[in-house]
Amino acid sequence: MRKTIKVIVLLAAFPVSAVAGGLIGSTIPPLPPGLVQGQGACVGEGNGQAPCNHSIGILENAKGESTVLFGARLAGRNAAKEALWTITDTMAYPRLADGQALMITTCRVAGGEEDGTLFAAVRLTDDEWFTDVAYTLHYDLATGKLQRRKGVGVECLNEGWGL
Repeated sequence: MRKTIKVIVLLAAFPVSAVAGGLIGSTIPPLPPGLVQGQGACVGEGNGQAPCNHSIGILENAKGESTVLFGARLAGRNAAKEALWTITDTMAYPRLADGQALMITTCRVAGGEEDGTLFAAVRLTDDEWFTDVAYTLHYDLATGKLQRRKGVGVECLNEGWGL
């Protein structure tokens, strides 16, 4: 059963964190009014999990500003064959310092295999791997929860390196 959310009033009256929390348990698409899908990625590849049964996504406001980070579980497909996602957890999009970016699903414990459940706030450099990590976030496949962790020992691929 789909949960319908009245977001128009919430967007005007409450901070982003209140709106984000109200999305948990809802199925998208459709997205609540005032929000659009930004970047996202499948989570689970390389971890013994079926590809794209889980995802991490970013919702943006009408100005194109990232506002909500969410984790979701595949809930099936609609008549148009679009994936439907049940949101399992949300958080306000993290504030990033100048020169930082959020890397999604291209991180690993230093020198190890990539771990699609990790994403991190990194300082941008001209290196193959970003190693200056402010903090990491982890999407727990079993619980569907987003967890903040220290960035020690994590590095993220610079996908534009060498181009």
